[in-house]
Amino acid sequence: MAGVFASGDYFEVSIKYVDLKTASGIEVIKVIDDSTEKGKADVEKYGEKIQVLRTQWSSPNWKQSNDLLRKCMRYDPESGKRELDWPLYRALLIEMFMKKWDVTTTEAGKEIPVELKRENIDRLDAQVAVALVDKFIERTNVSEDELGK
Repeated sequence: MAGVFASGDYFEVSIKYVDLKTASGIEVIKVIDDSTEKGKADVEKYGEKIQVLRTQWSSPNWKQSNDLLRKCMRYDPESGKRELDWPLYRALLIEMFMKKWDVTTTEAGKEIPVELKRENIDRLDAQVAVALVDKFIERTNVSEDELGK
């Protein structure tokens, strides 16, 4: 019977990225998806410059899923329909279900953990946040291929 309930266990969602500087001197983050051919080429290209962000997430239960959707529905006066507010949905997914991360900062030559809280989540690079959400959604929606493994 217990198999029908959300486990409450955490699972890892990690992304690979590299800090780069554009020709005009702007610092940017490039997320690398090494499951694609382009991503594999990027792994070869950037090698040891690649960093990994490791996070721990919880799986949503029925109530949490419904509450999340309810909070993210917006009325569109043009269509007369209620629609999902995707930016809000992504932001709340991270806020509600990401439980741990390995983000650190350096102060006086010492690595210090960065607290996982809304203010710090809001400071994430947009590409990093979207990549985390995409991987979370991918991990919580099991495909037929994964079931066959």
